[in-house]
Amino acid sequence: IYDASYTTGPDRFRVVPKVEGAPRCLLQFGDSFTFGEGVDDDETSAAQIVARSRGEVEVKSLGIGGWGPHQFLAGLQS
Repeated sequence: IYDASYTTGPDRFRVVPKVEGAPRCLLQFGDSFTFGEGVDDDETSAAQIVARSRGEVEVKSLGIGGWGPHQFLAGLQS
């Protein structure tokens, strides 16, 4: 369906451009939209936040395709 390439790290979450020494960090929890299903690595919402912040914000994307934030939260709570 999609012509996109995904890069995942050892934690199996989507890789986001690294920002060394950023004064703020944002954690994104969510579903396939957060993961960036169907878009390349540099087109995800996390990558766009990093680019638009000009190095002021580091982002960790914890999106899982097919899951909602409520399921992720339930996993953390258990």
